[in-house]
Amino acid sequence: MLNLLKSLIHSIVVTMFFRVFLLCIFCFMSVNVLKASDLLAKYTFNGNSAAASNVNPVVDMGSWDSATGATTGNVSSGSAYINASETPSNGAIDPAFPTSYHAFSFTVQNLDEGETLSVTNIKGDFFGTLHAGAGSNAGHRVALFSDQIGFVSNDDRIGNELLIDKNSATTSISESINFDIVISEIPLSNLNNGDEVGFRFYFSDSSTHANAHTHRLDNIQLHGATNSAIPELASCALVTGLLAAVMLGCRRPRSAFA
Repeated sequence: MLNLLKSLIHSIVVTMFFRVFLLCIFCFMSVNVLKASDLLAKYTFNGNSAAASNVNPVVDMGSWDSATGATTGNVSSGSAYINASETPSNGAIDPAFPTSYHAFSFTVQNLDEGETLSVTNIKGDFFGTLHAGAGSNAGHRVALFSDQIGFVSNDDRIGNELLIDKNSATTSISESINFDIVISEIPLSNLNNGDEVGFRFYFSDSSTHANAHTHRLDNIQLHGATNSAIPELASCALVTGLLAAVMLGCRRPRSAFA
């Protein structure tokens, strides 16, 4: 009876140890996945500032660039703007058009060893203002591009979509529109320390008035998530070996009279 009780206790201990060991392995493996998306930085343009705010330590953000791609673009009235005269007049987004975009960029930094960074979302607000003599409705479009994809054609749009796509018959330029574009492009995933990434918002306006509208962006938010490295095969083999050694050591020695 005593031997049977010892055998039962031994089996229970080994089983519990085995389950705890497997739980530890599971926890070890489960932390090596994509973490929740975080705000990396935002441009609020408060006080007409082009600097980013709420900057996460894993990115070094550049100032909002409203001049390189738009001779009449600037930051004023608490938003970034570009005049319709700077955009293609046929209403089509054209990344080859030299004066129809605003831009921002960042450099990845301060990632832990084995970590990478993925851009997950870019959010913001779009609205416009009217000029004297201009009609309230006109075709207006906005699209997002990145240097990690290219600035060659419409096929290079992030998400292959237009953030804003309004035709002249239905929508006033003064309508405020919130956008949230989900980014899944591979070149914008698994970024490493030192990687530099640039984005451009391209605009178009089909109005025939020389300065019919002013397109505005506000509250631009960059979101991203860090990725922890998946354990190498050697690490998995080590864990397997340790498990085998533990199980071997926990085996109840056989009786010499068995």
